[in-house]
Amino acid sequence: MTETIKPCPFCGAPASVEEFAAATSDPKAVSFSVGCDSESEEACMGYQCFTTFSRRADAIAAWNKRAAPKEEPLAEYFFPVEWRLTASEATVLRVIASRPFASSGFIYDKLYNVKAGDGAGNARLMPERHIISVFVTKLRRKLSQAAGIGLYVVSGQGYYLRPDHREVVNGYKFNGEAQ
Repeated sequence: MTETIKPCPFCGAPASVEEFAAATSDPKAVSFSVGCDSESEEACMGYQCFTTFSRRADAIAAWNKRAAPKEEPLAEYFFPVEWRLTASEATVLRVIASRPFASSGFIYDKLYNVKAGDGAGNARLMPERHIISVFVTKLRRKLSQAAGIGLYVVSGQGYYLRPDHREVVNGYKFNGEAQ
């Protein structure tokens, strides 16, 4: 019986099972893990399931149970003037605050309104993807100095705010009432 492996819930790319030697004294023992096969330059947030399983079917079942993040429009925020954020920095912060973890590629796509399937026809007009790390460096300094908020980096993967800091940032969401 062949089980179907669902595509990556984060980027939609196909996924595959990886088999490797298990970390046991038995040289015949194997472990299985499922990961995203995305060939994107940016690492997919769901690139690899770090949990290993002794049975292939268990690895596939665990992968297939993962839920895709719900795609919602970014909320409007009114950040304090003292933070001195540029429009781009504010958008990057809104994206990072909108989820527990945001990959560089996801932030770039939201910042520059890139849709899945867009061609590279206007690539010459777009900033290079490393611009996100420039915005994050500036944001980290500004947030740390002005509000004691830490913006954390997972090298080569993306960015996140601690849950308590996300709560602080999300406290500036516009709720429809006059401020």
